[in-house]
Amino acid sequence: YEKSSSPLIEAWNDGERKLRLALGKVRAEKMKKPFNAGDGYLPTEIIKVARTAVDFENPLEAERFLGKYRMEFLETLKPMDNFAEDSVFYYGIKLKLLLRAKKFDTQSGQTAYKNIYDSIMNGDRLEAE
Repeated sequence: YEKSSSPLIEAWNDGERKLRLALGKVRAEKMKKPFNAGDGYLPTEIIKVARTAVDFENPLEAERFLGKYRMEFLETLKPMDNFAEDSVFYYGIKLKLLLRAKKFDTQSGQTAYKNIYDSIMNGDRLEAE
């Protein structure tokens, strides 16, 4: 892990790390498997977000929910000075989130989800294509 000189990037990375750990923890609990979240503290708010996302029957809806959460979190980090270096980072992250959302395809997503699910249930190492 390399630290960034940008407070915005540091805050974003910390928030994203906590969200991913919370998702892993909640998914592991649901499957009754052990999960080590490391030394990090996971705020109750993020655990609730992860539980809500995991409870969605439709993986695409869960991804949209998480995308909305990430956008809202990013908005809390928006710099006041539109000409600051962190403003460029803010817009870059926002564009990446928007581009990621545009790439969602129902058919590809269902295929990948089924492959990953089957892999987990069978103990294989098959990954999404």
